[in-house]
Amino acid sequence: MFNLNRITLIGNTGGDPKVTQNGPTTLSLATNVNWTDKQTNERRTRTEWHQLVIWNGLGKWAATLPKGTPLFVEGELVYERYPRKVEATIGKKTTEVEVMTTVPKIKVQRLIRLEAATNAPGEPEDTGEVL
Repeated sequence: MFNLNRITLIGNTGGDPKVTQNGPTTLSLATNVNWTDKQTNERRTRTEWHQLVIWNGLGKWAATLPKGTPLFVEGELVYERYPRKVEATIGKKTTEVEVMTTVPKIKVQRLIRLEAATNAPGEPEDTGEVL
């Protein structure tokens, strides 16, 4: 059986990269979905945020990218789990409970800086259909 864990994104960096010593560079990437609402004929946009994890020389290069840089990203989707403490109220008693939070991240394997443009190369024109 064939299995594949591959994700491809085109978007813009959402902030300055976070660099850890001897670790990965992390970077947020915003992607947009545009459509026209059929009832109101209004143009709508939904923004999705993705967390990129970039290692080695590619991570060092990514650390130099400013906010708003258009990027083409290929990588692998990974889910990391973190323990987190939250306050829970049961009756009149408030207590601290540890819960596991799952965070999806993209382990980047290829990163290409794009030229700024209104439509990326190969991006379909808006037809008013929700994909």
